Amino acid sequence: MRRELRKDALELAFELVSARLTEISEADPAAPVSLYVNAALPDAFELGAMFKFNVQRGIRGVAARRGASADEPVVVQRSESGRDAFFSAIWISGKLKGELSPAELVRAEKLVRVVEEPEFERAPDGGAVALVVHLSDNPLMVAQALRAAGEGCADTRGRVERCRDALVVDGGAGNIPESAAEFELIVRRVYGAWRQWAAARPQYAELQTRLFIAAPASVAFALGWLLGHTVRVIPHPYQEGRS
Repeated sequence: MRRELRKDALELAFELVSARLTEISEADPAAPVSLYVNAALPDAFELGAMFKFNVQRGIRGVAARRGASADEPVVVQRSESGRDAFFSAIWISGKLKGELSPAELVRAEKLVRVVEEPEFERAPDGGAVALVVHLSDNPLMVAQALRAAGEGCADTRGRVERCRDALVVDGGAGNIPESAAEFELIVRRVYGAWRQWAAARPQYAELQTRLFIAAPASVAFALGWLLGHTVRVIPHPYQEGRS
């Protein structure tokens, strides 16, 4: 029952925002609109996946930036630094899928560490693989996620699987620097690292991909937009088969 109520709430939120975007578009197609995502991480991820196929109207950015179209969707993030209440964090566009240049890769590696062969108790007969994304100050998250991946836990739909393997993208201690450049760079690094890791392991192609995430809501939304059609998110605390 709880899962059904959650699904209904997400669909209602999507419908309300879509309707509002349509109203604004009809009144003034050039009016700038930003999306503020105040939601639990699994909800933000799944809303991002839903908006991937929203063709009614672009969610326009509150401000232009060099090299970006004014029509690109922007997701605003609440600041934790105390300098500003909110900041424009991620422009949602095909650029997020772009391969990092050598210089961008150097910058990204200063912000996050990619671990292609993490140590954890793998399930040789498991029906899934894990993508662990740690981008907030939660020192226990990676170890807890890998343990849950190996032992088995439920996704948002209640499906329980154990993981044969995992990829970890770890931002370490502290939070992401609060600028769109760093936020978008990290999202691109996560997406690119996952695509590269999966392509190198075709034996896992038929397995479910499960996302364990600790990150700002804007990042979860962006990753949902990028990966939500094929990836299932795992809510925390990790639970074994409970609804």
